[in-house]
Amino acid sequence: MASETDTTIQSLLHLLEKYGTLRQKVHDMNIVATMLDNDIRHLMTFNGKDFKDIKEIALVEP
Repeated sequence: MASETDTTIQSLLHLLEKYGTLRQKVHDMNIVATMLDNDIRHLMTFNGKDFKDIKEIALVEP
C-alpha cells in the first residue's frame, strides 16, 4: 500500500505536462505519481493499455 506524499502533487503535475494527460487519465497519472514518490517502479495491472506509454514505470501483467 502506498500513500501520497508531500511531493506527489508536484510529481503529478510534471507527469500531466509531460504526457499531455486529460480527463479520466488524470487518475492513472496520480497512481503513477504516488508510485514514483514511494520508490515503486513496477505496476501489476489487468489494464496495461492505460499505462503502456508511461516510461517511468514497468508493467507486470498477470
